[in-house]
Amino acid sequence: MPFKLGALLCALALGVGCFLPALEGSGSGPDGGPIEGGTVDGGSGDGGSPGGDEAYSTLSLIAGTPGRTGNSDGVGAAAGFDGPEGLAWDGTGHLFIADQGNNLIREINLATAAVTTVVGVRGTSGDTDGTGATVRLSGPWGLAWGGVDRLFFVDRYNDQVREFDVATTAVTTLAGRHTVGDDAGIGAWADINFPEGLCSDGTSHLFVADTEGATIQEIDIATGAATILAGTAGATGYADGIGAAARFARPDGLACDDAGHLFVADRLNNAIREIDVATAAVTTLAGSPGVEGSDDGTGLAARFSRPTGLAYDGAAHLFVADTGNHEVRVVDVATAAVSTLAGVPSRDWAVPGPLPASLEAPSGLVFAPGVGLFVSDAAAGVILLIH
Repeated sequence: MPFKLGALLCALALGVGCFLPALEGSGSGPDGGPIEGGTVDGGSGDGGSPGGDEAYSTLSLIAGTPGRTGNSDGVGAAAGFDGPEGLAWDGTGHLFIADQGNNLIREINLATAAVTTVVGVRGTSGDTDGTGATVRLSGPWGLAWGGVDRLFFVDRYNDQVREFDVATTAVTTLAGRHTVGDDAGIGAWADINFPEGLCSDGTSHLFVADTEGATIQEIDIATGAATILAGTAGATGYADGIGAAARFARPDGLACDDAGHLFVADRLNNAIREIDVATAAVTTLAGSPGVEGSDDGTGLAARFSRPTGLAYDGAAHLFVADTGNHEVRVVDVATAAVSTLAGVPSRDWAVPGPLPASLEAPSGLVFAPGVGLFVSDAAAGVILLIH
């Protein structure tokens, strides 16, 4: 049964949208232009779900209280977070959050807005595998849903990629050896240097933003083998090119489409990069490397300020958490046109309401077909929904 947005909004007693059904459209593809009036025209969503013509009008608070740091479980605003980062959607009404400041993985049941802790112990860090509360994490960051009951996450300060079995609560380490290095490898011998972004190709591979190492790595899920797809370990800079010839400056959020392309939020270059996975060719989709700003525009004419999280909607639209500008932006992948969906550069606090509303430091993003775009605001300590 599809998740119904109206049920969530009623559960939160927001007073808006309680009559809304799930936003299930059947659009036929992007119209080739920028978003106007909060509408994203699209086709099919993630995982083959219908994306349709998504009309966005509102920023709603899902969990947490703006400006209040905490670690408590609870319903809606009663829950507490500390610097929430990566998000993942399971497609059946459950949202997972990397609560990095608390060293926890949290889960929100969207039918009730109840927040629970599923991995880790509040206030305790470490690198122990195990089940439930026996597991120790250190700065969980990017998340990626891997299909039935499989959640992958990067454990930033442990330099690892780990896997969480939702059904059994078991956590195992897939790759990384808790040491800083410059070489890829297999499983515990893989070198991953303060990773942040993560995405799955939907079949057998994960992609990891090796943020400190300035590379993008590819991990074979079956074997744990890690290889460098693009960039050269330790060589920070900016360059389009093939494989090792490309350069990044603190790559952060990642997003995968369904056609073999990987998108990278190249944070310190203030650019959005695109990688053709088959050829390892890296190009710049939007933003002008080294130039910071908030201008909408097309391709290199657009400006960003320390972009972090990314999300792809399955209909040629890439959402960008433009953290330094306190905004969520949208890139039309077909035309490279960039527009602003939520937030205002001059307002640096999280205030839900009619768009553009305002955000403090949007970081993690995940698109949920038929529901909207979930946003983690790391500085405000809240989870929000653009719908």
